[in-house]
Amino acid sequence: MKILYWNVQNFTNGKYSNATLRKVIQDCITQAQYPDLIILVEICFRNAADGGSGKVLSNLPGTQGLLQLYRWLKRKNRNYVCIPPVTVGAGGACEAVGCLYLSNRLTFQGPHIWTNMGPVPNEYVDVPLQAVQWPWTGLLWYGVHSGRVDADNPRFIAEDYPDPWDDPAFVASADDGTSYAPQAYYPNNNAPEVPLNLLNADNFYDGFFKFPYKYNRAPVNFSFITSDNKRINVFAVHTSPNSNKTNWETMQRYYSPSATKAIGTFGNLPEIRQAGTANTKMVIGDFNVPMYRNGPNPAYQNLRTARYQASIIQTPTMFLVKGANPQIYTNTSIPAIDNVLYRFSGGDGMAPTTLVVDQVQGNGVAGYRWTSQLQTRYNTLLARYNRPSTKGNSVTQFRGWNNFGHIAHRQGHEAANGMNGASDHMPVFIDFPSL
Repeated sequence: MKILYWNVQNFTNGKYSNATLRKVIQDCITQAQYPDLIILVEICFRNAADGGSGKVLSNLPGTQGLLQLYRWLKRKNRNYVCIPPVTVGAGGACEAVGCLYLSNRLTFQGPHIWTNMGPVPNEYVDVPLQAVQWPWTGLLWYGVHSGRVDADNPRFIAEDYPDPWDDPAFVASADDGTSYAPQAYYPNNNAPEVPLNLLNADNFYDGFFKFPYKYNRAPVNFSFITSDNKRINVFAVHTSPNSNKTNWETMQRYYSPSATKAIGTFGNLPEIRQAGTANTKMVIGDFNVPMYRNGPNPAYQNLRTARYQASIIQTPTMFLVKGANPQIYTNTSIPAIDNVLYRFSGGDGMAPTTLVVDQVQGNGVAGYRWTSQLQTRYNTLLARYNRPSTKGNSVTQFRGWNNFGHIAHRQGHEAANGMNGASDHMPVFIDFPSL
């Protein structure tokens, strides 16, 4: 099973419509030989007026960008399906995960059902309030008070996804005709129950895990069955880094309090920790905390205890967005903040082959080869840097040549110059030979 994961950085139709950036994105997928599963984080809905967790926002730039990418993929292989992008997080943290898969290799099975309140377990769909258990009663309370649920008959009602995601090309249906949805809410069985008559805006969400706060992004859990009948759960994550931007890199290198707390919570989720029915579970995404920090980072201890193994140990997965020397274009101070953690049921799987794709100089693994996508730019910068008349000049003067903002084009970043790479993160390719 081949997977391509990428934090594609504030992905919108504006980014995908740019010919240079679109080519970088398409080339990366093409050279991955059109993988079975593509996971993209940072489908951007930040500060959307109708944002918040558990929604599909159809007519916004993030959705439109994902649709454009899907239509291109569909022309390359008619078996590609795009799961409607369910949001997680609120306000400036609101994003969705792009999940595209080959339907001849994988079958999407939720694990939840799409309703008037987003993803909900099937057992609570279209049943009276008295049959709904805490903490889902809190979500129903919120639905009533936000106008999404009928106050006279409060219940989760199975619905079609909003246009254009209501097309059968996007939607996998359960036997009863309802639409499958990924999981975005995680009940905390240790949280005290709040009676219905005491629910309010401050406590209705208290029965769900937070990452670490209710406005931060939760994992998005996609459940699949492979063509040879193996069940796979893929938890796509993008933690919120520390908000102290002036000290961002230091916090990343040593600890990022909010992201560290979120990672600890991942390891406490029954859906991640317990074996369940899945043959393989993966926690994949941008963790915003290095895997190693002078040894194994204790932030990941709960996941290690749950027998998850890391695919990437110390390889940098980010470009260096502040630097002068073109020969140093990866951020070695915060290695492996993007990763694939995996666990096989019964330990019967084979470890995956993993490659952090070097889009600057090119690299490859196991029959897959990525040619340099940014080589011309890189060689130009390197020649300028090594020119005798300029070598040794100050970093400030070197940046002034519109050369380094970086190899990665970071939209809106103070150091961004030129139209180069599509993201400040590097893609990750994973090949699971036993799946």
